[in-house]
Order: sequence, then C-alpha cells, then structure tokens
Amino acid sequence: MTIDQKTPTTNNMSSVILLLLILNLLPHICTSEETARHIKILNQSGRRISISWIHPSSGARTIQHSTPDVLNGASLALDSFVTHTFEILELPSKRTKMCLDGKEEEGACRKDYFTVNDRQNQVVFVREGVVVEHTDSYTIASERAEGLLERCKLDAREQMVLSLSSGDDENCKEEQNKEEVVVEEQEQGYFSKLLLYWYGSNNNDDNKDAST
Repeated sequence: MTIDQKTPTTNNMSSVILLLLILNLLPHICTSEETARHIKILNQSGRRISISWIHPSSGARTIQHSTPDVLNGASLALDSFVTHTFEILELPSKRTKMCLDGKEEEGACRKDYFTVNDRQNQVVFVREGVVVEHTDSYTIASERAEGLLERCKLDAREQMVLSLSSGDDENCKEEQNKEEVVVEEQEQGYFSKLLLYWYGSNNNDDNKDAST
C-alpha cells in the first residue's frame, strides 16, 4: 500500500497562502473603517444640481444620486471616505435650457467642489451661486453656542448700562456682581441645553438613517 506524502504538505501550503492573503487585506479593511465618513448635502442654491464623485486617478465623474438631479431644497446623504473629492454642478434650467437663465455667459453652468475631511457627521450646504459651505455637526453646534453666549453677554451689558444711568451709585457694584453671576449661569445653561439638543438631533438622524 502506497501512502501519499504530498497531501499534508499541499494543505499546509494552502493554509499559509490563505493566512498571508488575510494578513495582507486586514490593514486595508481597518483603514476603510477608520476613514469612512457620513456626509449630508443640502441644496440651498435655488437651482437644480448634480453631485459627482471624482476618481482620483482618471478624473472621471460618477453621479451619486439615482434621480436625474437634486432639486432646490432637497438633500442627499452619502457614505464616503476621507480625501474623496466631489463636484457640485449646476444643471440647466428646464425652461430656458441654459444655466443662469441667460443672465450671464450662455450655458455657463457654475460648479464647486468639496473634499471629505476627518470630521464626523459632515454637512455640505450648497448656497446661492452654487457656492459650497463645508462644515460638520460639531462646528454648527459650537457656533450656535457661541452666538447664544454673545447675545447673553450683550443683554447683561445693556442691563448694567441702565443701572449706571439710573444714578444709583451705591448699589452699582452689587448689581454688577449679580449680573456677572447671572451671565455665567445663563452661559452654562444655554450651552448645556444646546449640547442636549444637538445630541438628541444626532440620535434622531441616526435612527432615521437606520430605518431607511
């Protein structure tokens, strides 16, 4: 009886090759997960637009929506990766068949670009004139918080000016100290409420995205 000695060796070699392939693919899988980003695009340009991903090597455009266009007031959610670049292109008017309604150079469709960065929950506003404003939910919440704090400080200053003009010098310092305490408490309260609102909105958006 003859024993085939090649089978175990062949199996071992196949296992080694398979292991090497897996090890080679792991860094790419991990990198993709780390660089994946969610982007929401809101069209506020007053025009129809098209959104395309630009291939980094060939420059070829790939449209990112199933419909012919993204209408004014509509939004588009994308899952992409850091460093990916997109083109926002104005589409001709259905009535005039031209961009800009013929007010400028005939057929001159405007365009703008944005590149996915490393921030989470990115938001892209396409403003009037097809101008891209690229931000993220954290920055939006921070800017709102700063605006609330500035308004709070202005209100407090107005109150202090009124107190000074009343001629009540004896209570001036006391009132000023009280106002400073109120301002500080209001600042903390506004910021806490805003953060709660922001986190709640993010959770609601995530739940909506998960259900669609």
